[in-house]
Amino acid sequence: MHTPPLILLVDDDSQIHDLYSTIFKRNGFGVVEAWNGEEGLKIAMKEKPDLILLDVMMPIMDGTKMFLELK
Repeated sequence: MHTPPLILLVDDDSQIHDLYSTIFKRNGFGVVEAWNGEEGLKIAMKEKPDLILLDVMMPIMDGTKMFLELK
């Protein structure tokens, strides 16, 4: 069974979520979403996505801190 590549989208803007999720899903990718860096970090550690799209300016934990924690 083939599983599609998984993309983690981390952004606090709902329009960005809607746009990218729609495009990626239509093209056969799996998408998981987070609304801040703290939530994104938890999902990234659990799901092990193939690609992470990460906004820099977000509440709770910004993208730079999330990136450094993942590193």
